[in-house]
Amino acid sequence: MKKGLIYTLFLILVMAAVSGCGVKQAQKEMYSSDKAIAESGDSYTYRDRTGDVTTETADIGFTKFYGSDTIWTIEAGPESALTLQVQQALSQGKFKIVLVTPDGKIEVVKEGSGEGEFKLQLAEGRNAIKFVGSNAKGTVHVQVESGGDLPITVVNAGESTTQ
Repeated sequence: MKKGLIYTLFLILVMAAVSGCGVKQAQKEMYSSDKAIAESGDSYTYRDRTGDVTTETADIGFTKFYGSDTIWTIEAGPESALTLQVQQALSQGKFKIVLVTPDGKIEVVKEGSGEGEFKLQLAEGRNAIKFVGSNAKGTVHVQVESGGDLPITVVNAGESTTQ
């Protein structure tokens, strides 16, 4: 009797722990949906997220990242430009950095592992830089160069989180 009670309690605890930590189906499917990525609200899950984001850099390590996470918003005037220096290293899954324009269009800045310099012409209005992942594990370092004349807002500088 005592062993059965202990076993039952153990199963209940395991089920409770697992049921509260799941990845939503919409987050799993988001990687290939420009419409979902372009939405103003984010939906994402990280098993682990470490590092920092400032108005000039993002230096993040992550595991089991699913969904779309807005890192910066940029209020652009006419004829505004931004340069991103990017270094990405993935050991699992898919990961990309995208620019979301004020009219909801998605421009992929960098997908997969690698590095490079990317010059972005920004449409007038609120633009967003987002990280998008599907079972992604790796690191990303992004340095923003705007010439100091663009208002850049850090949207998500937090640690491991689900939203």
